[in-house]
Amino acid sequence: MSSIEPQPSSSTSQLTEQQKIEKILELKTKINLLVSNIRDSKTVCDKYESDIQYFQDYIGLLLQKEK
Repeated sequence: MSSIEPQPSSSTSQLTEQQKIEKILELKTKINLLVSNIRDSKTVCDKYESDIQYFQDYIGLLLQKEK
C-alpha cells in the first residue's frame, strides 16, 4: 500500500522557511476559528433541540387533557 503524499505546489516550494511558518500559523488561526464556530453552532443546535423537546412534551400533555 502506497501512501499519497501531497506534491508541493510551485507557490509553496518557493516560500522561505519564515513564510511557511507564517502560512502555517495563519492556517492554524483559521482552523481554530472554524472549530470555535462549530462549537457555537452545536451549542445553539443543542438549545433548539431542548426547546423542541419541551414543546413536544407540552403539546402532548395538552392533547391528553383534551381527551
